[in-house]
This record gives sequence, C-alpha cells and structure tokens, in this order.
Amino acid sequence: DGSIEALQNILNDKGYNLTVNGIAGKKTLSACRNYTIENDDSGPLTKWIQSRLNSIGFDCGTADGIAGKKTMRAIAAFQKQKGLGQGYFGGRDWEMLIK
Repeated sequence: DGSIEALQNILNDKGYNLTVNGIAGKKTLSACRNYTIENDDSGPLTKWIQSRLNSIGFDCGTADGIAGKKTMRAIAAFQKQKGLGQGYFGGRDWEMLIK
C-alpha cells in the first residue's frame, strides 16, 4: 500500500507520533528524511517505496520490501525523471515521491 496513511503508520511504528491523516505535511516529510534506501536494504519503508513507485509507473516488480536490482533501477529512473541526484533514495527524493 503506497498511501500516505500507510507511510505514516510505518513511521509511527519507528517511534514517531504522526497524525495518520493522509496528508504529507512537514512532520511526515521531516520523519521521512531520516531514512535512506540503498541497494539490498529491506523492511517496511522499502516495501512502501516499491508500492508507491509501482503505482506511478516505475516498475520495482513485486513489492517485497527488498531493494534489489529492479527496485534500484526504478529508483534511478524516478530520480532521473525528477531531476534528482541518483544513487540511493533519500533527501529530496521523499518530497518528490509523496507529493
């Protein structure tokens, strides 16, 4: 599920106290910026990014929560399209993905 509510729930499970309202406001974005996704990373945030990228046309394959080659290629394609730096997912990538 690539919804903002799902993202907020994942972040709350990591110790944040976000209102789960589906609005990617300053607090949600600030919490996201504490995380990066690099090759072979795994977990619920990786799965969320995969779901979100899949839903907007960047093929990560199955959203399995593991940042393998296909996921990293999808992240790079997203970053290139948005004019972002390429490599790992983080920083301004979050803002562009949750808009």
